[in-house]
Amino acid sequence: EQGIDPSEAVFSCPTRALKLGRTEGGRLLCLSGASWLFARQCLELGRDGSCQVLSEFTTDLSFHAAAWHPQYGFAATFGSPSFLLLARVDTTGAIIQPLGVLHARDIHHYIIESDVAITDDGRVVAAWLEQSELLPDSSRRLMLATVGWNTYLSSEEVRFIPQPSSFSLSAYPNPFNSVLQIEYELAARAEIDLSVYNVLGQQVERLENGMKEAGTHRTSWSPESAGGIYFVTLRHNGNTESRKVLYLR
Repeated sequence: EQGIDPSEAVFSCPTRALKLGRTEGGRLLCLSGASWLFARQCLELGRDGSCQVLSEFTTDLSFHAAAWHPQYGFAATFGSPSFLLLARVDTTGAIIQPLGVLHARDIHHYIIESDVAITDDGRVVAAWLEQSELLPDSSRRLMLATVGWNTYLSSEEVRFIPQPSSFSLSAYPNPFNSVLQIEYELAARAEIDLSVYNVLGQQVERLENGMKEAGTHRTSWSPESAGGIYFVTLRHNGNTESRKVLYLR
């Protein structure tokens, strides 16, 4: 019975393999972190142990994740708390569009980690987790974005995918100077916590806590605290929604 050749090849080029891929023609490509600082390469690996550099780019951000598709090539994300970069390299080893910023952090949130995939119709889908700086004990939020294989990241064609949610939250008027009206909607019966926090992440007031039935619920907040920015936060089944409001006293 014929099987896979168990022979091994040792490659002399010092590198860190980030992702391996085999083309439909049988070529073995490797997306790598080179041995010198910040260098990233696409290599072709020969069965005889040879190692040829096909392309190279540099970034000082940490490697997060990489994906391979035999019709398109590699996609990889590199990140810091502030930025998420996307690199694309095709099956010939050529760089597709410059390495660019897929997402810059939202105010008061920082990026923790990311993953990436390539669909059969040639779209790159990236997912990442963000943590709130103001509410460090709150659950993280999942962010998704998709971009075409040949799309410039500076264009407006990057499409963000809303996180699926089983609840919504609104607060109005905003700004307000007396009473804030708060409305939230639950898709199913659930235990909730509705609280107000200041810009330091300290709880100012708990408005509601406990089991609530599915449907629309309304309440109000009449602050006794100083004017300024506050965050109305609804927690539900491990998920969190926040709305920033301005109190004009």
